[in-house]
Amino acid sequence: MKGRIALAVFACATALAVAVLMLPSDPSPLAPIGGSTAPGPSNPRQPAEPRSPEASPAAVREERANPPARGELQPYAAAKRAPVDVEVVDWDLREVAGARVTLLVEEYQDAVLVDFPAPSPNTWETDGRGRCTVLVPEETPGPLSLFAEREGVGTSGKTRTLGYGRRATVRLVLFPPARVAGRVLREVGIPALGASVRFFLEGSLAQDARDGGRIPRPLKTDQVGRFEIALDAGHRYWAWAYDGDQIGERTYVYADAGSSQELRLWLPGSLTIVGKLLEPAGGPSRRESVLAWEEDPPQPITPGIGTPGAFLRVSTDDSGRFTLPVPRPGRYAVVGSGDGFASSLPVPVDVDEGNPHPEVTLSLLQPAWISGRLRRESGSSVKNTPIQAVSLREGEPYAGVSGQTGLEHLRPRMEARTGEDGSFRILRLHPLATYTLSIPWGPQGSELRAVARSVPAGTEGLEVLVPEEMGALSVVLEGSSASSESTHPRPLVELWHETVLGHWEPVVKTGSPREPGSPHSGAPVRFRIGDLFPGDRYLLEAWAPGLGPAVEGPWTAKPGEQEIVISLVSPSTLEVEVTDADGRPVPCAGVFCERITECEGLNRPERRITPASGAVRFGELGPGPYRLAAVRGTARSEWREIEVRGGETRTLSLSLEP
Repeated sequence: MKGRIALAVFACATALAVAVLMLPSDPSPLAPIGGSTAPGPSNPRQPAEPRSPEASPAAVREERANPPARGELQPYAAAKRAPVDVEVVDWDLREVAGARVTLLVEEYQDAVLVDFPAPSPNTWETDGRGRCTVLVPEETPGPLSLFAEREGVGTSGKTRTLGYGRRATVRLVLFPPARVAGRVLREVGIPALGASVRFFLEGSLAQDARDGGRIPRPLKTDQVGRFEIALDAGHRYWAWAYDGDQIGERTYVYADAGSSQELRLWLPGSLTIVGKLLEPAGGPSRRESVLAWEEDPPQPITPGIGTPGAFLRVSTDDSGRFTLPVPRPGRYAVVGSGDGFASSLPVPVDVDEGNPHPEVTLSLLQPAWISGRLRRESGSSVKNTPIQAVSLREGEPYAGVSGQTGLEHLRPRMEARTGEDGSFRILRLHPLATYTLSIPWGPQGSELRAVARSVPAGTEGLEVLVPEEMGALSVVLEGSSASSESTHPRPLVELWHETVLGHWEPVVKTGSPREPGSPHSGAPVRFRIGDLFPGDRYLLEAWAPGLGPAVEGPWTAKPGEQEIVISLVSPSTLEVEVTDADGRPVPCAGVFCERITECEGLNRPERRITPASGAVRFGELGPGPYRLAAVRGTARSEWREIEVRGGETRTLSLSLEP
């Protein structure tokens, strides 16, 4: 799963050569491929036809005297401007002549941040060398971006720019658009003629992007229910169909550079799961919830990207019946959930064009509980203290559910408070699930692994021991004095805590050592971290300027104080060459590198875009194992793992295969 999520991030790098601010985007339409766009609502802020930078003073005065509802932009329409040299290239880094470069300004419209062309001059065209000089206002009421496009070549991201005090140079890379075609269906075999299809920018595929693609206006389906469109590359969109008050479910669309994909969108009621929900005694369960999720959602063509399946919810009527619309054919797991009862067992249901409205019956279960006593090792009771139960994902009937929506409804954190004698009774637990018990001590709470690693529901008389003494950690950093030239010589130590099995949280970050000493003395630097819960697992990351970050652990805390020595060493470098199947260097490929560790927060993913040489460099790496992969369009490489030590430079080659 880590690889799929991680590569989702770097796949976008093939569509973004420069970083850009993630924003809601320009409401102006993209040119559709073949299909027609619906005439969207008129935009009173749409600027007049752009003029060249050499527009006459009289023309400027005329525009300022009759601005199209953009009075607030007048103060900087004629403001002092700084020149910015822009170079436009295609994704093979070849110069693009005749590209249109537009200066955009970020403004709020109806409480949403969007992009509008800045006041004239706002548009320029590249010369035969793919270059032009853009005049950027030095004082603006909002952030500015540069955007480039050339028909037949592609579009760039919106690259953030500022009013410069000195002449600057910006390179904009054009990528082929993602071509998306599809069909909207009203029922099985019945196309939805004249239905609308909407695309909304969900986000950039790059974690470090500062950009958003353009949002098209709604499309209208043709006489056979089809639509076609071109989307700016390197972004992730939501797509859905609607016809009047009928609004279909949303689906992910990944706009990979140069890709072509086919969508099938369904209007509400086209595909449904119908049935009834019963209480344990057999009567109808009224006004309760029925939940469903896709067990195997369709995946995008982007290598390594995983799409979360739809998570759906509907309420039963007074007779306990329900109708649950689903977004597309597939296999769904359906679960009933009722207040005061345990969720039903999940029932797999196949929805397809041959069976568009399958029926199912769900039965709620009687809830269970866990009871016991919380005491210290000395025998004294721990009174009036919260104790929580969280179900283990691998030990429950609905282990396949992921995402916060599923966690909220199917994995609630149940809590009770101990009495004067330390006794507790945690209610409303699922009878077929196992649980971990935790007490909310410290910044994130602490799982009681040492005494109750997994507790089946229905357990009674459980004796939960709380240690008399908490744990503490003495961290010794050796070699940190190598950063003597830094203006911030003190190293940092960050502690990560596995608060629930498999889930890590940072709990302590300190840069104030217990024995600071002199940063240039060469003596080890010491930190002390307290309030560790015995039996819980922890990880450390240590860092000092000029040295590679080190990861130590995981280890299990014990009562009393432990000492851990971490040696910080010179950073390492990975040099990566990306080639095609014939061994030729590949420009504009996205290369991804991450540290291998069970704590996802310490993966520290990085991504680079290859230049014309096809080679990139990852520096400032700490010792340890890493994994790398590359992607461009639909071509990808295999994952490669490599171990680095302090102060070395390693090289490797990644070959892209279609």
